[in-house]
Amino acid sequence: MKKYLLVLIIALASLTLQAQNEMRIVGKGEFLPSELIDKTVRDANGETCAGLIISSDLDGLRYDSYNGIVKTNPQPGEDFLFLSPDERVVTIYKTGFTSLKIILSEYGIKLKSGEVWKLKVTGDKVSSLLPITITVLPADAKIVVDGKEAFSGKTVQTAIGKHEVTISKEGYRTITKQIEVTQQQVVFSFALQEIELQSVTISSNPDGAKIYLDNNEKGI
Repeated sequence: MKKYLLVLIIALASLTLQAQNEMRIVGKGEFLPSELIDKTVRDANGETCAGLIISSDLDGLRYDSYNGIVKTNPQPGEDFLFLSPDERVVTIYKTGFTSLKIILSEYGIKLKSGEVWKLKVTGDKVSSLLPITITVLPADAKIVVDGKEAFSGKTVQTAIGKHEVTISKEGYRTITKQIEVTQQQVVFSFALQEIELQSVTISSNPDGAKIYLDNNEKGI
């Protein structure tokens, strides 16, 4: 039962943490009549492509479209997309962001062979802190992250990078481990192992001496 509960907690935490930043279009599309395009690049139908320049302060953008992106020329701060002239929809993807579906006509863009348009895209900046969740069994075990106490199943704001986690509970083997927090890794789970108790016989000389184990008196 405890294992199923742990899986459920992790699943719920993952859904909560999937809330992502959003990309946005700035203004309308801009027609660039003097912009040159390589007219040797053609789509699947043999037509000369139209051009769409995506200008953005975000890096690592990826693209798709209904007819497929024919070619992409990446440049610092902007990407030049070669599209089929009858393309109507372009979708932009970036890790940590929800995808951005662009219906070109809504931004005044009307593609034609050999012509180039420009569109500006921006988005929320990714914070260097991420909400991470650590789940442990048993749930009341003590969790310490970089010297600060945390609690099982509850989120804690943590910087991207490596951190030391210690999990302990009386009667269980302590875990000390280094974790690495990334945009893709924000949920961590651990299960402590119980310490098997063994019977120990202690004799003393002389007889009748008091016996202490871990500063606790155990008898004579």
